[in-house]
Amino acid sequence: MADTRDTTGQAPLVTLSTGSLYTYGLARTFELMQGSDFDGVEIIIDNRWDTRQATYINGLTAQWGIPVCSIHAPFQTISEMGADYPGTLKATIALAEAVGARTVVIHPISRGSPDLPAWLGQNLADLQAQTPVLLTVENLPRKVGKRLGILQKDEHTYWHPDAMRPFAALTMDTTHFGVSQVDILAAWRQLRSTVRHVHLSDEYSGREHLFPGEGTLPLADFLGEVGRSDFSGIIVAELHPFALHAGRSDEKVRDRIHQAAAFCRRNLAVESATGQTTARVGG
Repeated sequence: MADTRDTTGQAPLVTLSTGSLYTYGLARTFELMQGSDFDGVEIIIDNRWDTRQATYINGLTAQWGIPVCSIHAPFQTISEMGADYPGTLKATIALAEAVGARTVVIHPISRGSPDLPAWLGQNLADLQAQTPVLLTVENLPRKVGKRLGILQKDEHTYWHPDAMRPFAALTMDTTHFGVSQVDILAAWRQLRSTVRHVHLSDEYSGREHLFPGEGTLPLADFLGEVGRSDFSGIIVAELHPFALHAGRSDEKVRDRIHQAAAFCRRNLAVESATGQTTARVGG
């Protein structure tokens, strides 16, 4: 497999996280994306087999014409993928290679794996050297560290920009910074040299993963800065299902998917992967 980590000079991709419709099956999510202006998907691995079987996922890509651009590692150990979280993470990387994804997103904290931060510090560089897939570490909301009881005395564990500096490649999550009372524009400017992947969603009064433009975060300004920079990674709309009107008619869900893609394109002001801002996946 070709090394996909060097994307210098390329326009960023704009994709949708399957977590945005995690209450639906993976196949239905692919179907609902038809005709949207997203370049592809990010798949979040969970306990459902559909999210972690390469043959099935590659079949969906072939059927709907929607590539898998990135994979989000599961939030905890999945026994079928490994006896511990490092084993699950290695299986995640293998899956990313098998489906042609160019990026893996890793949470630096995992339920039931208190030693994960130290393990990543010792092993992440070696893992990266063994794969063409870019391995990125995501900032988390402040409340996660508190809930898991591992918040450091300086209260900067993985939610503060300073705590993310040691990692060579970052996924910047806007809503996680927002609910942690971190200015996303300041965080972008501080971490820009290592941000390779973005999870985009809004926040309001502690509510996470809202539809972009329907909360209090300056996402239009943020995307404008990203678009004017040399960023060549992936912008992923990672929303809560209610933000896409999941559970209502398929037409309403499709409309919200189209609107999310349009918000990103309009404010990022870059063309889609096919070279035209009006190009649509699977259509």
